Amino acid sequence: KQWYQRRVAITAGGTTSGRRVIIVDGKEVRNSGWQFKLVGKESFLIGKYRACVNIEASGLNYSYILEVDGKSLKRFVENRKKVCRTWLPRVSGNPHRIVLERDNLNVWLDGKRLDVMGEFTENGTETHFDVD
Repeated sequence: KQWYQRRVAITAGGTTSGRRVIIVDGKEVRNSGWQFKLVGKESFLIGKYRACVNIEASGLNYSYILEVDGKSLKRFVENRKKVCRTWLPRVSGNPHRIVLERDNLNVWLDGKRLDVMGEFTENGTETHFDVD
């Protein structure tokens, strides 16, 4: 699954419940309660990124369009692939996700930003951090 499929769930009730709930990383971040208008925009955060789901109606069908950081989801993912390097190592039998943001040299471990120690070498730079 893509990162956004693991992180974001959007549930929408019908005209009887009029409810719209957005869950990110297992936590409810938006609950509209009862509302008559079932189309429109809902804004929320996915980590540090502002996201917006646009809900549009076409007859009795609804479409949900996710934008992240002001870009379409496809464009956002393509951009992140350019700026990030991702590794999925197993350390002591436990799976981890390590992400290096090449534009600002931030290192993330399992979704949390790490304090890292960088040092210059003959071949470039080395970044040191611990994985518990």
